[in-house]
This record gives sequence, structure tokens and C-alpha cells, in this order.
Amino acid sequence: MRGFLGLGVLVVSLCCTPLLAREPVLLGVFPDRVLVEIDGQRLVLMMGADVTEGVRLLSPDTRTGTAWLEIQGERRQFASVRRTEGPPRADTTAQARVYPDASGALTVAGSINGHAVRFLVDTDAPITTLGAVEAQRLGIAYARGDLTQARTAAGLSFGYRVILDQVRIGGIVLEEVEAVVLQSDAPRLPVLGASFLSRVQVQRQGSALLLQR
Repeated sequence: MRGFLGLGVLVVSLCCTPLLAREPVLLGVFPDRVLVEIDGQRLVLMMGADVTEGVRLLSPDTRTGTAWLEIQGERRQFASVRRTEGPPRADTTAQARVYPDASGALTVAGSINGHAVRFLVDTDAPITTLGAVEAQRLGIAYARGDLTQARTAAGLSFGYRVILDQVRIGGIVLEEVEAVVLQSDAPRLPVLGASFLSRVQVQRQGSALLLQR
């Protein structure tokens, strides 16, 4: 969901700092946020935000996949981990081909969090984008995400930043894909943008695209 977005994040902070039953597990590291799991609940921690569930993000490092967190006043460094439960992942040679439809748009069948969808592939879009109606159909609790401003072809809009647990196209399966859910019915098809495409190799073959891990 990508180049058409101008983003301004509204962070909602919690007023209290509960004691942790378990220490956080770092699941994903992004330039200005991290995905953590605390007591079985997945949370997005933003740079500059107040304490959430007793934890504050101090410094993410996407190069090393680590992050410094402040936990009840104590600074600690965590390394991201990968969960092994669930279906086996596609191997690193997995690929998918994307062909133009009758209108010339690059579309492909896939899934989000195990639910079948048809994607519009946009190599110029900076982030994967969904409409609110489609997100509701997929069971995505997008209103819990960070409110952001988005510029689309139809003008200025608002949406929520979320982390999709899993996105699949062909044999390619990626976890923890950043996305924006717009507060409208548009786009009609989920737009697959750079938050997915930057993590695979994209090669143009005539009018089609070849995606490879």
C-alpha cells in the first residue's frame, strides 16, 4: 500500500503501567515501530509513544533485527524471534507470477491471514492498502491500529496502520506485513505495495511480473 500515502501518525497512549506477567517477545522490527507479544497479546509499539502495557520503545534497529525497550524503567535489548507454530512456510525459492487482467491491471489471487483475496499489484504503492469493508470481511481489527493520513488518487483520506499476520501469493508467504486500512470502501481490491514487494525480488517479464523469495 505505497507511493500515494502521506502519513501522520496519531498515537494513543495509556494512562497506567501494569505489571508484566511475562516479558515481551519481539516479533517484528520496523524503522519507527516494533511488533511485540505480551501475555499472548500482539501490540505495536511506536517511537516516541508513552508506555504501553508497561513497555516503551526506545530504539529499533531493522539492520540487526533488534530493539531497545524500556520495561518498568529498565532498559533492555531484545532480538526478534520467529514463531514456529502454524503451517510450514514456503521455502526461499518460492515464486509467483502476476499477469495483467482484461483491463491491463496486474492482479493475482492470494490470501491475507488465511482468507482468500485477489490483489491489485502496484509497484509504485509504498504500502499495502485495504478498504474498510474488505478489512471487516477478513476479520482485521483495524480500529486498534494507529490513525494515519493517506493521500490516494481520490484525494486525502484517513486510515489505520496495521500489521497483517500473513500474506500469501502463489508459493510466497510473508509474515508481519505492514498495511493501511482506509476509512472507505476503496480500494475495491487490496493493493499490494512495497511493504510486501520490497521483501521479494520483482522481475518484469513482458507484461507480467515474476516475484521470487
